[in-house]
Amino acid sequence: GLWVFLAVFFAKVNYAEAAKLFTKEPVKGINVTHIINSNGPDVECIELGDVDVRPVLAWNRIGRLERVRSMVKRMRALAGINAGFFSEHRPIGFYMEGGVAHHFDNSDLPRSLFAIGVDGSPYVVSLKENVRMDLEITGSSISFRVQGVNTPIKNDRLVIYTKKWGPATKAEGALEFIVDKNGKVIDINPKANKKGSSIPEGGYVISVNGSPNSTTRIREEIKEGAEVKLNINGLPPGLLHAISAGPRLINDGEIVVKKHIKLEKIPPDIVAPASRSAIGIKKDGTILFVYVKHTKLSP
Repeated sequence: GLWVFLAVFFAKVNYAEAAKLFTKEPVKGINVTHIINSNGPDVECIELGDVDVRPVLAWNRIGRLERVRSMVKRMRALAGINAGFFSEHRPIGFYMEGGVAHHFDNSDLPRSLFAIGVDGSPYVVSLKENVRMDLEITGSSISFRVQGVNTPIKNDRLVIYTKKWGPATKAEGALEFIVDKNGKVIDINPKANKKGSSIPEGGYVISVNGSPNSTTRIREEIKEGAEVKLNINGLPPGLLHAISAGPRLINDGEIVVKKHIKLEKIPPDIVAPASRSAIGIKKDGTILFVYVKHTKLSP
């Protein structure tokens, strides 16, 4: 089986029901269509009915590996499909789960985004390069640009770490502000050790790496006891779950893959022939999981 770091799944069923999908037995809430392709690999399409759809990380952590079958069983889901891109076993672009951003890297834009709104509606939008995340301080007009969420720390970057990254930041040498679940700065670590600062449950850590001169302003503005919040600009309002992927294949019934390979700056290895998966939305809002069956493909 394929090892993946991320899968999209739909839940609210037990594993006994999920097992039927793998044995080709009828399962309430979905319809599976097998497409035989005489000129290439076969394709399977899973049409979802009245079920919940959401993303989940392998073992609930950035950078972990887990089989899709294991993730389906662990989450007691009906079915799952691998999703997103692979980069150091972490998502590329934007990842949101339960209304909380757990991955963002401004160097990965632009991308297409599959999302579920708080009302349960699915949609696909294009993330443009003007999407940005800002750290705002309550009672102050000053904000700081966030370059990443749960990404490796680099020079002159401000990165946010949540529990999806692990128990600690591993951001050696960084200036770190520990923020509790209420958005209050409860501690400041002037220079993190190799392990980094512990990440509080429900909260996060602001990690800033750079020279003393480059970190002076944020040192002056954020004090222990300050209240801060993260604000994402350029995304549709009301997001519940979201994940970047791409390139977009179809838009409003029109094939746009060649256009989006250029727009999303997709590298050649991603568009090379291989077993692939996709997620789509029908005109009536029905969600489709589509995947190429694992087989040897012609060049």
